[in-house]
Amino acid sequence: ELTTEHVVYMWVKQVTGSRRLADVPELLDSTHVAPPQYFVSHAWRGRWSKLVATVTAFLHNASDSTCVWIDCIAINQHPDTNPSQNKEDVAAFGDVLQRCVGGCLVVLDLELCNAASRAWCLYEWTYALHFHGQDGLHMLGMDRGQRQQVVQQIDVERAECLHSADKDMILANVRRHHGSTARFNTLLKLQILLQPLSFSADVEQLLRRSEGTSWDMGLVEEWLWQEVTASRALCILAGAGTGKSTISAALSAGLLGRSDLCRTSTLASQSVASQSSQGVHPATSSPGQQPPAALVHFIKYSDQRRLDAARLIKSLAYQLAATERFSWYTDLILGLEAAEVDRLQDVDQLFDMLLAPLGKLPDSGDQVVVLLDALDEADPPEQQQPGFSGCIQACGNQVLRLLVSNLAAKLPACVRFIITTRPEAVCGSVEDVLKRVVPTARFVQPHQLRGTPAAGSSGSGDEVLVYAAVVRDCKLQVPLGGHAGLGDLYSADKAVFDMHPRSSKTAEVLQVLVAALEPLPRSLLQRLGIEECHLTMLPGWGVLFYEAEHRLHLLHKSLADWLMSAEESGEYHPDVTAGHASLGKALLRGVLQEKMPDNMHNMHNMLLDEYTSKYLVAHLCKAGSVCSDDLDLLMSNWAFISSVYGAGHGGAMLSALHSIPRGMCSEYIVDARMWLGRCNADLTRNAAKAVDITLDPHNRCPIRSFKFKEAEAIRKVKWHQAFELGSYSGTWPPDFGTFRGHAGYVHSASFSPDGKQLATGSEDATARVWDMASGACTAVLQGHASSVMSVAFSPDGNLLATGSRDGTAKVWD
Repeated sequence: ELTTEHVVYMWVKQVTGSRRLADVPELLDSTHVAPPQYFVSHAWRGRWSKLVATVTAFLHNASDSTCVWIDCIAINQHPDTNPSQNKEDVAAFGDVLQRCVGGCLVVLDLELCNAASRAWCLYEWTYALHFHGQDGLHMLGMDRGQRQQVVQQIDVERAECLHSADKDMILANVRRHHGSTARFNTLLKLQILLQPLSFSADVEQLLRRSEGTSWDMGLVEEWLWQEVTASRALCILAGAGTGKSTISAALSAGLLGRSDLCRTSTLASQSVASQSSQGVHPATSSPGQQPPAALVHFIKYSDQRRLDAARLIKSLAYQLAATERFSWYTDLILGLEAAEVDRLQDVDQLFDMLLAPLGKLPDSGDQVVVLLDALDEADPPEQQQPGFSGCIQACGNQVLRLLVSNLAAKLPACVRFIITTRPEAVCGSVEDVLKRVVPTARFVQPHQLRGTPAAGSSGSGDEVLVYAAVVRDCKLQVPLGGHAGLGDLYSADKAVFDMHPRSSKTAEVLQVLVAALEPLPRSLLQRLGIEECHLTMLPGWGVLFYEAEHRLHLLHKSLADWLMSAEESGEYHPDVTAGHASLGKALLRGVLQEKMPDNMHNMHNMLLDEYTSKYLVAHLCKAGSVCSDDLDLLMSNWAFISSVYGAGHGGAMLSALHSIPRGMCSEYIVDARMWLGRCNADLTRNAAKAVDITLDPHNRCPIRSFKFKEAEAIRKVKWHQAFELGSYSGTWPPDFGTFRGHAGYVHSASFSPDGKQLATGSEDATARVWDMASGACTAVLQGHASSVMSVAFSPDGNLLATGSRDGTAKVWD
């Protein structure tokens, strides 16, 4: 029960004379002192044992050379006898936070103390966000119910600080960086409440890649300041690698005035200059008009967080609430309950909570521009494969679904859109969809927005711009100039790989990177035993592969396409199955080291990092038979399952389990799959009641099934059921799933030709489409004025027909 304060006053001060603990070799081996990779932020009134245990658990697979910075060890604790060193150490906080490339580990012990009430902690958090972004602030030891406590407590003016001089210094720094303490409080609260995604790494990388290019954004400027009724959307359609995302980055940092997305001020100013030279003046408007507020979202096929419509909504809400002139909206967002914002996963409900209030915008005269980059990369992976001929997944592109059903349909006309996409998105129908959703949409090509092309670029409309960047930055001995296509880019990728010696460790790292379902955080790489020295051995490190905001990124989707094609990459083709196995086993070790909840009512409070919660089951399933026993072990962990459902990822877990062919499943996984299918809807509503849901007779779980027996053991029942009259005692009932959502009788149902989707028509005047694997409702079709009596898929599965008592039939794309 000793707090850090006890440790400092009862031991550190007593045994260190007038020195830092880190400088006392008889107490701390000098070989264990080195530049830190992580900064540890904690309140001194928290338990020392919890601090040590939390940091150790977070870094349990990191190498022995990983160092962390903890104040009571690294700062001189003798202001009375060694004031100069104490003062220098304290003044170096900002420099230390910047140097800690792994970010800031925030250890919370809310049972004893809310760290948000301590001035030093708030100071550390905001510096971490400033230097390292959202991914560099690791909030540890906090469940979703405690987030509200942290948000409510944030007030740097009222925060406690032992020494008044320290408090004065903290407040002075806050005002220098944020303008006011109120602004500081607002931004930090919004960060913790909404957990927005960061796009600074994308913008900086794209601007760096296009250095030397000038832009002619006259078309965009003309569109931006014309009457909103003239054209609500500007769509940039072009093939792979033609510079769509580069244009988005240039627009964001330049014309749209989002220089905050580019921490490298030189790049931001170059982007502004390259556009201003063509007569474009960022953040200016016609007389009497305010510049629009710009909200951006860069989609990446390899980052599932960016494909998640709920995360997109929260990120857009954060960007608008952080805009000072929208104070009414900021107040509305900060008035929400953090636990409720955290809990909601339903996209429509979350939209109504966070973005629907923008309906007030016409009264204020403000405009908002939403930039959605790379809409095609949100398509389901199988639909992005060449030659795809299956049934299109209903609303499989969540970002497009959000645009169609909410952003464009429900927000006023003063909210406008800039969209970039490949024309082959949505199986080649994206242009038609956008024209239908926004009839006034204007379509342009990238070359229409380019001034002087970059060195080595021909400037033609369909040229692959990233080719010039690879050749230039990787110093390939290839003459630039002329027209470069996708085949040339693949040849350049191979040339870079040929320049580097092959090693088993490099192959292992590539396996993991290609298997990852979103850019891997540095902390997870360390748990896999992948250190800085291994990353720098990757071919084209710093260009083809690079680290930004504590995550490892690939230069461009084309690089992943090349690696994944055995025909194109040949000897460099990675063993993706082995990558899934490595990730799955490493994440599983972390779960098994988690402290189990003390009773069944707290099972959903198991503290899992986001990547583990979302993807552990998927990795083990994709790893195949090599991880079969690991998957059995994981699915016997009720605390894990409850926590996954509590985090809103239960449907994805069930879908991953259904991806395993039945003949390759263990008997235990077959049982677990049947159990989750039957209880999915109830677990989604109340993950904490998993045991009660299983034992509930209405769910008809066989009393001899593995999961029913486990539930009885957890409940510690004294009597075990031997039989249940009229029920299924030993085998599962033939019905294996219940889909809930309709508000009236279900009159009709139809399977898609591939059997992966189910359409239903109801008395509630709607039709719904369901994903058979996860049980999730993927689309709600509204438009009939009475009961939907019949539904039917077209033979190719791309259309759905519905017939209604209102006397109409409708055909849905």
